[in-house]
Amino acid sequence: MGSLAFVAAARAAWGVVRDPEDDDRRLFLPVKNNLADATGLSFTITDGKVEWSPEPVLISIDELPEKGRDDTPREEAKRWLAAALEEGNRPAKELRKEAQADGIAKRTLERAKRELGVESVQEDLWMWVHPRKIEIDGEAVQQDGFKF
Repeated sequence: MGSLAFVAAARAAWGVVRDPEDDDRRLFLPVKNNLADATGLSFTITDGKVEWSPEPVLISIDELPEKGRDDTPREEAKRWLAAALEEGNRPAKELRKEAQADGIAKRTLERAKRELGVESVQEDLWMWVHPRKIEIDGEAVQQDGFKF
């Protein structure tokens, strides 16, 4: 089950996301809670201190628009890979090494590669070939050559 096992084992799990209506405010929302009904909270960080708002947040984390959520590792990897291939095809080994140095897990990079439609082609080395049309965050991005 991977990292899902940590949430599955817990009695309560909370998520912190940006408030889509206020960039300085964060929402602390229940993801899972089988102990009791729970509402969310909100806070800001001012002068290095967390300041909690007294009003409960009644919205569910599932009701938030996607833009209010922090990026998933896979979406970050997709953006990273699209940028890495912006100038053209690159050696697969080199890309994997750079991704690891930037904190992108091998499996996450492979999933991002698959979702972007990046192909592996063997020349002298295995090269990753950038697709002409890709999708990032659910939006189709059409390229002209290798420039967005």
